[in-house]
Amino acid sequence: METLRVMSFNMKRDLLPFGRHVWHKRAGQAAELIRRAAPDILGTQELTEGPLGDMERLLPEYQWVGEGRGGGRKGEYTAIFFRREKFQLMSQQTFWLSPTPEQPSRDWTTPFPRICTWCELQPVDSPDRPVSQPRKAGAGLQHPPGPHQLFCQGAGTAADFAAHLRTVWGGPRPGDFDGRL
Repeated sequence: METLRVMSFNMKRDLLPFGRHVWHKRAGQAAELIRRAAPDILGTQELTEGPLGDMERLLPEYQWVGEGRGGGRKGEYTAIFFRREKFQLMSQQTFWLSPTPEQPSRDWTTPFPRICTWCELQPVDSPDRPVSQPRKAGAGLQHPPGPHQLFCQGAGTAADFAAHLRTVWGGPRPGDFDGRL
């Protein structure tokens, strides 16, 4: 496989009225920006079910993986999109940055559940070389003015989980890493 193009894009949720920046006015522009950048892998933040469906419809050349932070299709996603013609999905998972990462949950006094989505992709033209794609996002890690300890706990949970996924940290890690250390 030639050069791997990776992009991170915070889509800004559609749950509040943003005036001239409401989602239905941004959807086509977002899809056009993605088409122009032509990423092989796209990590997103703050997509909810409606905008996720729009991106699926507007970008049929991409497949996506992820889960809402409320579990299943509930809440914001840190979805990973990848080019269908370039990759085969081998495995994927969304986990929560909490003491119970296997189920929708929050802790450490965060206002919302924080999540991390990862996937392992197999290049179609190089079946012997997987591309591992871990994903941490703003919906995943505590953002300012959250206490330093909360950010570190979330990052520690993600790192602990990744330690069990030996190949996961070998690939690119785009994301919205809100926070200060």
